[in-house]
Amino acid sequence: MKNIIFLGSKSLGEACFDYLLKSLNGDKYKICCASSNQDSSNVWWHTNSIYQIITEERPDIDFIPMDEKNLEVLSQKITEHEIDMIISVQYNWIIPDQILKMVSHNAINLHNAKLPEYKGFNAVNMHILNDETVYTSTLHWMIEDVDAGEIAYEREFPIAPNVDATQLYEMALMNAVEMFKEFVEDLNSEGPLPRKEMKGDSKFYSRKTLQRKVITDTDSLDTVTKKSRAFSFSDFEPAYFEFNEVKYYVIPETGYNTHENN
Repeated sequence: MKNIIFLGSKSLGEACFDYLLKSLNGDKYKICCASSNQDSSNVWWHTNSIYQIITEERPDIDFIPMDEKNLEVLSQKITEHEIDMIISVQYNWIIPDQILKMVSHNAINLHNAKLPEYKGFNAVNMHILNDETVYTSTLHWMIEDVDAGEIAYEREFPIAPNVDATQLYEMALMNAVEMFKEFVEDLNSEGPLPRKEMKGDSKFYSRKTLQRKVITDTDSLDTVTKKSRAFSFSDFEPAYFEFNEVKYYVIPETGYNTHENN
């Protein structure tokens, strides 16, 4: 039986944790510990279901708040529960090699974008800006380098024309959950989990890519339209241009953006 520690957050991490709990089949694995956000009021996704599930339904699972790295506590729990597998789904912190070595690098991470072409952050926004026609979710084996290691699972879907960031985010989330279900199905079986070499041109997108929402070329309809779609995401500032030091927000007609310009 695999003793698992689950590290995750946001809608995707919460959905995967819930599915992992509900898919227990005999004695193939056990979730011993989980780390996520404890408070829902100070995160943009406004939920903390992993914490709620553990507190209200599964007190047998140890909980580690992820507000801080808590590497010492993480190490203690891995030793205490004899953890032999880490599952990470949009965890807030980089997991150092010293932790990975404790489970003999038997650690898998869900990166909701294609690797190695879309390492880092803001993949949904960048797919629209880069005129991509296909979106790929990835589960990969973790090594010391971020968003690197062998590929375990991939699942893709076509990107519809004129999609905005909110729509693409929701589709990518559903795609990733379906891929995670395939992983859990294999986890419940006796066979080894897949591994293949990660190939492709590596590209890392930092958090600063969100600065591209400023529209400097207002004469280009393609630029204005593309940026309005790429940055139409609830609770976040939309794309904009500036005139006389005043911001003018640009929101696509079919977008779901709820940002109030005030």
